[in-house]
Amino acid sequence: MNKDIEKIRDFNRFYANYFNRFEKELYQGFPSMNEARVMAFLHFHQSSTATDIQNELGFDKGQLSKMLTKLEKKRYFETYSQS
Repeated sequence: MNKDIEKIRDFNRFYANYFNRFEKELYQGFPSMNEARVMAFLHFHQSSTATDIQNELGFDKGQLSKMLTKLEKKRYFETYSQS
């Protein structure tokens, strides 16, 4: 029975790794799900601050900062300072 369990685990590992590589190749360059959430939020709330996004979507400060920097570099949006 242990051999059967090990065969099933090997099978699962093989296909999990295979689909993980396939997914990375397929979606290379596309925004992650969290990045898409930020972009959708900004689409509907265009004058939002990073704090607004953080409070609404629940990201921690560092995580959100990295995402916003990455999205801005890809020119998905522009930032404006509030005066």
